[in-house]
Amino acid sequence: MAFSFAGILAVVLEFFRPFLWLIALVALADLVVLALALRGGEVGARFRAARTPALIAGLAALIVAALVLPGMTQAGFGDLYGVLDWAALLGASLAVGVAAALILLPPLMLLRR
Repeated sequence: MAFSFAGILAVVLEFFRPFLWLIALVALADLVVLALALRGGEVGARFRAARTPALIAGLAALIVAALVLPGMTQAGFGDLYGVLDWAALLGASLAVGVAAALILLPPLMLLRR
């Protein structure tokens, strides 16, 4: 089970289990804000106005995650030996950046009213 897909999902679940309630709460709040942001006219204009700040925040989150994630596992950049290690770090950092951008997009759209 160590390198199977089910094993990887089990490890990810154990890592995020203490935060699942917070993730669900943030997702619910973001959906409510998205519903509010999509009401009314000029949705496209508000999306275009909010897209750039959301992407900049996502890029900043990606960079911070790339610097912080190895330390969360009690490792350092010297412990990243192969392509797989670097790909996992970049993939996880990319996921954090995309999540940050997607979470920030609805509130930024709402502020652009």
